[in-house]
Amino acid sequence: MTNTDHTLLAEPAGPREMRDAAIAMIDARGTVVGWTHAAQQLVGYSAGEVVGRSAAHVLPPPEDARRASAFAELCRARGGWSGTAAIRHRDGHTLRMTLRVSLLRGRDADTRWLVSVTDIGSLSSGTTGGPVR
Repeated sequence: MTNTDHTLLAEPAGPREMRDAAIAMIDARGTVVGWTHAAQQLVGYSAGEVVGRSAAHVLPPPEDARRASAFAELCRARGGWSGTAAIRHRDGHTLRMTLRVSLLRGRDADTRWLVSVTDIGSLSSGTTGGPVR
């Protein structure tokens, strides 16, 4: 018996529709292990400048380290988070962004965090964790 239904589940995107998403992947220790071109365009740091370094490199100045640590613990406890956060642009100014932080688990039980910039309109009020203060 063969399946003759060739219906596509999704239509392929054309080149104009294919945009790189601003995404970072962070390991369990807080080290950036992945960085997209769109993330570079958004915050000014190339993959070579952030991959292998602490995610704190793109967070606001060190005086906010305690808040960043508390935020990391919140993400661990909840298995993720979405809301607004401050990110430091390479030129030094602070950007307010809407982020979604998602927990990823691999086969080897290693955890990673997928951090993506999302459109504020795509967040439902039930999933927003609120601003990082």
